[in-house]
Amino acid sequence: MKTRNGFVSNSSSTSFTVIVPKVAADKVMAKLSPYEKICVNYLRRDKTFMGNDISVFQGVSGSNCDSFEYFELPRDYKKGSDDNEECGPWDAWTNFKDDVIKEAGDGNYIRTSESV
Repeated sequence: MKTRNGFVSNSSSTSFTVIVPKVAADKVMAKLSPYEKICVNYLRRDKTFMGNDISVFQGVSGSNCDSFEYFELPRDYKKGSDDNEECGPWDAWTNFKDDVIKEAGDGNYIRTSESV
């Protein structure tokens, strides 16, 4: 009998979590456009763990209604006010995720992903 280790390639959604030091998240957030900040902050929860300030980013991506890509912008956001708003929430998250993991450095982040 064969067993599969890893993710199913044709899944309809993926849950993800990234945990980094808060200082790394703050540094990368400072470089984002207003639209990108809204997208990434939708996923962000700051916490203290074992005396360390951390930022936890969690979400679901995919075709279901709980997906991160379908969140609503705040009512006070002025559409068209940002050059990067056409990139979409997933692109904003992906770019941020890559940069914040690099900023955190090897061994200073936790990243999980699971397709369902």
